[in-house]
Amino acid sequence: MKQNMTVRKALVIGALAGSSVFPACTPQQDRLAQADASIEYSSHPQPSTNEVSKGKDAASERSTYQLLEQMANKEKMNRLSLFSPPGTLGGYIKVSEEQFAFLNKLALQGTTPNIRAAAARALGYAGDLRAVGTLTSALDDREMAVHRDASYALAHVGNHDSKELQDSVPALIKHMKSSPPGMCRVCYTLGKIDSAFEPLVSILGDKGAGEIPRIYAAEILGEKGSDAVVPLMRVLDDPNDPVRYMAIESLCRINDPRVVPAFKKLIAKLKKMKADNSTSESERARADADINRMKDFINEKR
Repeated sequence: MKQNMTVRKALVIGALAGSSVFPACTPQQDRLAQADASIEYSSHPQPSTNEVSKGKDAASERSTYQLLEQMANKEKMNRLSLFSPPGTLGGYIKVSEEQFAFLNKLALQGTTPNIRAAAARALGYAGDLRAVGTLTSALDDREMAVHRDASYALAHVGNHDSKELQDSVPALIKHMKSSPPGMCRVCYTLGKIDSAFEPLVSILGDKGAGEIPRIYAAEILGEKGSDAVVPLMRVLDDPNDPVRYMAIESLCRINDPRVVPAFKKLIAKLKKMKADNSTSESERARADADINRMKDFINEKR
């Protein structure tokens, strides 16, 4: 039975890997990865003649680069990571007003992707809500390293109930719908913001939104608790197998007994589909894995 679930998981992961989405992982897996090989932190972000002025601001700008270098060294030694739980990093890096202003400038105007990404991460570690506007703008950066780190940094900036973060939801949703590389980080951030609930429900139920955003929406809603049970149950009959699978997984994770009748109904439907001669072997395998997962959940509730 466990082997079937492993196969089922691999099929959904394969759907993600075969798309334009960069990481072959679910948001949950991405969150738990403390040393993600896809992250290439800039080890020594050095100033360039174009980025450090020669006037009165030169000293604070050079000190900002020193701060980025120290940050990158800690990241390389796994002593600092944006994968840390939200709320544990805010204010970890202390910056002066001059450094904060320069970091905001570098996140948007730095001459290399590594510099812009490092500045975005530093703003996340600083935990200052005033950086939300800069980080939201950085989501439009064409370089994956920049927009992925900006989206993750947003999860660490201030209180998730703050107006500033609530206002960032439309930009995050827009970014998610575009299925960008590194979208796991966008989803991670959305999962922590309460006002993202309704937009995520809308994406999940919109068959025209695309398979990948809908899979991620189902995954994130699994973090939202009992409020997400009804929206997730609505897609149990969805013809898209990976979306259905993620909905089942999220409902099992929420652990609400209300889903038992819906699971029983879906099990009967999948068994009928398996008995149909026109059903392919791969479809039968996916159905078996889904049936076993739901049966396990039902047995736990007895």
